[in-house]
Amino acid sequence: MLNRISIFITVLTVITLFSTASAQIKREREESPPGIEASNTMGFGNVWMRGNLLFNYRENSGARIEPHAAAGLGLANNLAVWGGAVIFEGSYKKLIGKADAHVKVTLPGNDNFRFFGFGVQGDLILSSDKDTLSSTTDTNRPSYSPIIGFTAMADFEIIKIVKTLPLKAYINFSTIDDDRLLTEWKQQSYRFALEWKGERNCFYAGSRYGRYTEKHAKTGATPADASAITSFGGLRFRPIDRLAIMITGLFSIPLSDGPDFVRYGLTTSLEMPIFFRETNTEAIRTLVMMENSKPQTVTRSSTRLKSTHTVESLFLSDIDAPPPTETASDSTDIDIDDKDRQLQERRKNIDNELKGIEILLE
Repeated sequence: MLNRISIFITVLTVITLFSTASAQIKREREESPPGIEASNTMGFGNVWMRGNLLFNYRENSGARIEPHAAAGLGLANNLAVWGGAVIFEGSYKKLIGKADAHVKVTLPGNDNFRFFGFGVQGDLILSSDKDTLSSTTDTNRPSYSPIIGFTAMADFEIIKIVKTLPLKAYINFSTIDDDRLLTEWKQQSYRFALEWKGERNCFYAGSRYGRYTEKHAKTGATPADASAITSFGGLRFRPIDRLAIMITGLFSIPLSDGPDFVRYGLTTSLEMPIFFRETNTEAIRTLVMMENSKPQTVTRSSTRLKSTHTVESLFLSDIDAPPPTETASDSTDIDIDDKDRQLQERRKNIDNELKGIEILLE
């Protein structure tokens, strides 16, 4: 009887701990502005879903609305897959539109708070646009022929070296600039973006330069070339801890005639985790932001209260607690590498705690 009571109390304690931890911001480390890829992959075993509503006005075909749904999975510490599809397009009778699938791999150290990151991504597009130029294609219906591309991405965490500047810079190169034009145009896309990553809300802006070469030129003719510059900006805000809402606007300036370029557009996105475990990368980011937002004098008890942002800190809150004589000038001088080592030790202790609980439940 006493053993059952002990198990019940233990389970209740675990539920309480995780209920408290659920108040933390659910931020994945691969989070980036729409249309830009971060070098990081999502956490191992994490699953997220995203819904997008895109409104685009194209130069030749006019306005177009696309509802797009996507999901992703972290397969390993530095490997992830994700994909999506347009739910319907053209009419309600055409239920599935363009689809895409992606696999991303990044350099080791993905789970550390690194200043520089680099990764590559394989892209597969199943286009639902009619290919009226290839001799083997039925022009009366979409072929859904697979189109393969790749993306290389690098990024820089400025907050790693300037603790009070939560800025992240992204640089991408891709063989896909506008996946709606892939059936007719070979593409190269050069992208750049800056994101102000606040503790809860983010702001971002960027630009991309797309180069296009005609795929199906007439016999003996030189393939046509075209290019365009697209600028975008937006924000990500979290009305609740598990939900991020992104609003992004863009406009494009064609530098030559040719493709049916998007002239301007607006995208609204909803993103939320289905299965989530906070990564070391984002735990360290949260700790740095907490340190930056501390008042001039920090007491040991108030620091303990603030350190309840993660499950780990519920077990080991003393790690973050400064000595009683610490002042704000000392606390802002954060050694991020030490924070990383502390979090690694935390996770080991959590694993041991959970193993002990599992033994009790057997």
